[in-house]
Amino acid sequence: MATIWIDIDNAPHVQIFKPIYYELKKHGHEVIVTARKHAYSCELLDLAKIPYKKIGRYYGKNKILKVFGTLIRTLQLSLFSRRYKIGLALNHGSRSLILACRLCRIFCVSMFDYEHTNKTIFRLSCKVMVPEIISTYLNECGFSDRMIIPYKGLKEDIYCHDIGFNEGLLRNLGISHDQIMVIIRPPATTAHYHNTESERLFIELLNFLEKQKIQMKVIISPRTPEQRKELAEMNLDKSIFYILDQPVDGLDLLYNSDLIVSGGGTMVREAAVIGIPAYSIFQGEEGRIDKWLEEKGKLVFINTTDDFRKIKLVRKDTSVFNKNSQDNNVLTNVINEIESLLKR
Repeated sequence: MATIWIDIDNAPHVQIFKPIYYELKKHGHEVIVTARKHAYSCELLDLAKIPYKKIGRYYGKNKILKVFGTLIRTLQLSLFSRRYKIGLALNHGSRSLILACRLCRIFCVSMFDYEHTNKTIFRLSCKVMVPEIISTYLNECGFSDRMIIPYKGLKEDIYCHDIGFNEGLLRNLGISHDQIMVIIRPPATTAHYHNTESERLFIELLNFLEKQKIQMKVIISPRTPEQRKELAEMNLDKSIFYILDQPVDGLDLLYNSDLIVSGGGTMVREAAVIGIPAYSIFQGEEGRIDKWLEEKGKLVFINTTDDFRKIKLVRKDTSVFNKNSQDNNVLTNVINEIESLLKR
């Protein structure tokens, strides 16, 4: 059996790699995990009970500092890797891990699902594992068939299946469930795909919700501690808005809600996969996966304040709500691909 290295660069990666981690362990592999301290990634690993080594931190929004931070973390990961005889390394967009593997000649498999990300760094990976929906686009961008490992379904299908949801999450947070529950996920202001128009629309959305004359609770799930502090300083009406002050499992939060409005990212697609009404105020370049979800009627895009009327502030239809992903074989297929690479 092999030693497999997983690097967690951002909070959403915890959900993706949690079932992969436990499945690989079940197959007898040694799995080591490293994590960058950014956007609750370490706290979510603690919740998932996954042991990890904390390496690196967030260096701020400044592009020069971001590059500096990436290079510093690359060196830290390179030094860390010398302790192990690593057979394969996995990541979901961890630039530092890709560079460290290149330096240390470690076989690196990179996952991503947004084709408009900067793909230069991914060319340094040995393989890229992507949803089948965007694999043809990568061919057009110059990635060879030998480099691409496509899988059916979405990355959310890896972990949005056979889940034991925490039905008492809101009660544990001190929130009554006798109102319509609206989840708001602010735009990712630190991400490479950030668009300032999404921020403007987010503020307008808060104003719109505050004026609604219905019984509802709006739970805002900040992406980072810094974002939470900024939201707290906005003096929002506490009878309507509740700002999460601790990291919680995103799927548990969705399960206990009636709808989500998000500034893009993983959480809104998770909602679409499990059957929660999902709305996106993301104003960057629309990815093929989001377009596919939109065509299926699982995701609604909000591009202007006039589009707010599309948001249905009602209880979710439990007849279409699905705890399980439509494709429960995605995790198995991903594990099979990883083990196939190890054999080769």
